[in-house]
Amino acid sequence: MDPRIVFLRRLRLGPDPAMRGFTYGRVLGWEEYGRVRRGLVPLSSEDKWLVAVRGGELSFFRSGDGTLVYRAEFVNAEGAFRAETAQVNACAEQVAPLPDTCEAALLDCLIDRLLLGRPAPFPALPGVGGESAGLIERLWLGRAALRDSTVKQF
Repeated sequence: MDPRIVFLRRLRLGPDPAMRGFTYGRVLGWEEYGRVRRGLVPLSSEDKWLVAVRGGELSFFRSGDGTLVYRAEFVNAEGAFRAETAQVNACAEQVAPLPDTCEAALLDCLIDRLLLGRPAPFPALPGVGGESAGLIERLWLGRAALRDSTVKQF
């Protein structure tokens, strides 16, 4: 049996947590949006994310525990797809709160590296620097951290 099917059967997605909106202005072309809509099913424990379109919304779940972290809705706008809404998990017990600029940069990084397969800087998180920044990037992105290890400073 396909390992992706086995993973999806074992994954237990709970009810959606409380979410909070943040400003997100991403615009995707037709080809990019088509690739993004395919999502991502983790193939190994080094793949940290499950990405799926549910109800027209692009949802990012941590593959280890099924926690919904990000959700974004894109709408067709004059030949491209513009992010109309973006939300992040607001439960501090599940996800550490970050400034909106960091949330937007993290979502960009996830879309670029995981779904579009292109290099993208991992944002510098508040209070994290030096070697810790590389470790945080690896924890967030798993194998995808190896694609581009530059850190974007705010």
